[in-house]
Amino acid sequence: MGNKLDLQHSNLEELLNDESFIRWLRDEATRQEEQKWDRWLADDPENRMTVRKAKKIITMPFIKDIPSDTKEELRILIEQIEEFDP
Repeated sequence: MGNKLDLQHSNLEELLNDESFIRWLRDEATRQEEQKWDRWLADDPENRMTVRKAKKIITMPFIKDIPSDTKEELRILIEQIEEFDP
């Protein structure tokens, strides 16, 4: 995701690999990033569910132990969360 907001950018796995999105979830985003993600959130009600799931993932105590480039583990984790919270 470059400087321009991709309105279709709502895949949870992609979002969790987006540093700007993670900063926004942690209230560490720049003003520009805040505006971008606030617009994204307002554009589609389904994005609220995506944000809720993402916050659950990034606040898990063991998430720090997962290397950032380990996408397969992240995919499995996302599937497990979605299984319990569709």
